[in-house]
Amino acid sequence: MPTDSAIEVVKIFEQLEGGWEFTRQLGMQGTMEGVARFQPKESGVLHYQEQGTITFANGKVCFAHRAYGYVYSKGAMAVHFWDPTRKQPGALLHQLQFCSTRAADQPLKATGIHHCARDVYEAHYWFMNAQQFQLTYQVQGPKKDYTIQTDFSRKAVELAIAH
Repeated sequence: MPTDSAIEVVKIFEQLEGGWEFTRQLGMQGTMEGVARFQPKESGVLHYQEQGTITFANGKVCFAHRAYGYVYSKGAMAVHFWDPTRKQPGALLHQLQFCSTRAADQPLKATGIHHCARDVYEAHYWFMNAQQFQLTYQVQGPKKDYTIQTDFSRKAVELAIAH
């Protein structure tokens, strides 16, 4: 029988499916606004795609997009880099560790850590409800010390990802 925390994780995973709009603060470097979509690919896999416009602090504007694979298996969720050649999740970005306790009126929190050479990306997810969640990366390294905060809100969107 699934535990309460496993039930919450699968519920969060299922609630991700569909369209979202987001705003992202890129430390002191700029901001990004865009749309994202979690699309089922196979059982337990959501293909995440985002696209939007980055406005850098110096005023320069550019288009950006990225993709990940969110994978649910055995009561756990992980985020993988997307392998565009095989069109499936590739290398692990991070495994989400969900907090086991929380007050009823508080968001569900999960964390994950990714090591990229000497840099560490510490992810913090806050799942407020089926309509909102937040993802914050605290980035630390020999030449890095900044925070990336992304706020997601539910929206019906269609993506035309540039290739």
